[in-house]
Amino acid sequence: MTFRALLSAALCALALPVAAGEPTPAEILGRARAAQGGDAWDSIQSLALEGKIASGGLEGAVRSAVDASGRYRDEWQLGPLKGVNGWDGQRAWSQDPSGMPRVEDAEAARQGVVSEAYRRAQGWWSPARAPAEIRSLGERREGDDAYEVLSITPKGGRPFELWVKPDGLFARFVEVVDGFPMTTFLSDWREVGGVKLPFALKTTRGDGQPEHDLVVAWSEVVPNAPVSDATFAVPAPPPPDYGFGGGRRETTVPFQIVNGHIYLDVRLNGRGPFRLVVDSGGSNIVTPAVAEALGLVSEGRLPVGGAGEKLEDLGVVEVKRVQIGGAFVLDQTFLVYPLDRLAPVEGIAEQGMVGYEVFRRFATRIDYARSRLTLFAPDTFRYEGPGAVVPFVFNQHIPQVDGEIDGLPGKFDLDTGSRSSLDLLAPFVEAHGLIAKYGATNERIDGFGVGGPVRGYVVRAGVLKLGPVEIPAPVTGLSASRKGAFAATEVAGNVGYGVLSRFTVYLDYAHQKVVLEKNARFARRDRYDQAGLWVHLVEGTFEVIEVVPGAPAAEAGLLVGDRIVSVDGGSPGRLTLHGFRRLLRERPAGTRVELRVRRADGEHRLRIVLRELV
Repeated sequence: MTFRALLSAALCALALPVAAGEPTPAEILGRARAAQGGDAWDSIQSLALEGKIASGGLEGAVRSAVDASGRYRDEWQLGPLKGVNGWDGQRAWSQDPSGMPRVEDAEAARQGVVSEAYRRAQGWWSPARAPAEIRSLGERREGDDAYEVLSITPKGGRPFELWVKPDGLFARFVEVVDGFPMTTFLSDWREVGGVKLPFALKTTRGDGQPEHDLVVAWSEVVPNAPVSDATFAVPAPPPPDYGFGGGRRETTVPFQIVNGHIYLDVRLNGRGPFRLVVDSGGSNIVTPAVAEALGLVSEGRLPVGGAGEKLEDLGVVEVKRVQIGGAFVLDQTFLVYPLDRLAPVEGIAEQGMVGYEVFRRFATRIDYARSRLTLFAPDTFRYEGPGAVVPFVFNQHIPQVDGEIDGLPGKFDLDTGSRSSLDLLAPFVEAHGLIAKYGATNERIDGFGVGGPVRGYVVRAGVLKLGPVEIPAPVTGLSASRKGAFAATEVAGNVGYGVLSRFTVYLDYAHQKVVLEKNARFARRDRYDQAGLWVHLVEGTFEVIEVVPGAPAAEAGLLVGDRIVSVDGGSPGRLTLHGFRRLLRERPAGTRVELRVRRADGEHRLRIVLRELV
């Protein structure tokens, strides 16, 4: 297959009307094609590229291959991190640092990869082969520089902007991902095989921190290099790097629930145990203190986001052995991040996290009713019980299922790392007018993640459906986030502890199935804070971070900045933060909660009368 010069008629058919005198998309791209090689593009069937890559203080090498249809493969190493990702023409896939492959079936991943494949294949030169809606956004100026800007939405892909310089060379692509404008600048154009290509690319989130930028410098670009279907195919899994001691095929360990999070004792490199959060969609993480205790030196400063809107820096270390009960995983990459910084939010000092990398290797049972986690050998695991078996796809690391909320269909992520019952993402909320639909009032802090506070409205929905399972009256957050994970446009909601704890949950990542087996908690009414209060544990007191207007806490006279030093006559030292939040959530409406509060003007005695707010 070759790249053909079929621009004019097709692009004119796809482009929206433009004002008189303004160049059409066909004219802009026609000039660009002439400047970048013209008819020489017809002979380019593939490209092989090699170069250097840098980000977050780490450096390494990258190799890529692409063919005329947009199939591609990238293989990279960035300091201690390495990976492979690609598109075989039908499926997006990735391979983690340990060599474990994953097909990226979620709509978000597919849309992003379709647009990337369109750009890799220079789809604008061949609209008959690579259909897209292309329209002009007019001229943009930055200082003395002028650009013609096109909006391009490949069929099945995500929209992006293409900025074209007066000389016909491309200046940048801009694509919004989870609320962040991901901008790729193109420079150092050189002639190869009769066509011009950029040898330097810089991708930035626009967060003002250049160390977060991803920089690629190609040193060699070979046109028409031999490629085959195998080049772009999903890789085979590596030899097992996991197992059980003593010839066992499963292991069961106890866990603790604190603030809706699962905490597990895990041994690392034979040391510990360390108290780690279990997050089905999370990555391996240790705190700097744990890395130091293990004698590991962190490398790099890589950006990461989560439920909040803020990006944080993470380093990287290698852990030789991860031990959970009788199960082990070898040679794992761990991110280094100060999760213990969230101690005021959680009331407990977290030492790290395990999640996807463990779940990917074992079949897992989470028995919420008995606080037991079981890991099974994946090749022999078979479920034979009364639970509902629901297929899922991977939304990056996270299992994602089809579902509905009050009749509205959508994609729902299953997140054992979320304290909430159900959070509906901001684009889904806005698209369906859910704030008005549920009569939501008083935006508030509704959670806290790696990216900071999560703000939104809290309501009680009617019925959540996950596959064939119906969950009545879940407490539901309507996210107001504009950036981060809760700003994703292709996901309806995030399902957390309040829903998942009604089941014994089986996660079979190898076969991409989740089993939801109802437990004794299923019929319990979902509960939520009855005070309208968000507090953190600070210096042995509960510090008031936010008070919801008109809620019982506001009526009692609580103010932001107050320090609660006594609850019903007991000190915060005798009542954990988790216990205080549970008290406000689970005591009967009408319960009076006596508080002693410290302010700049002295101590005050206040009384909150609890009532249901959702």
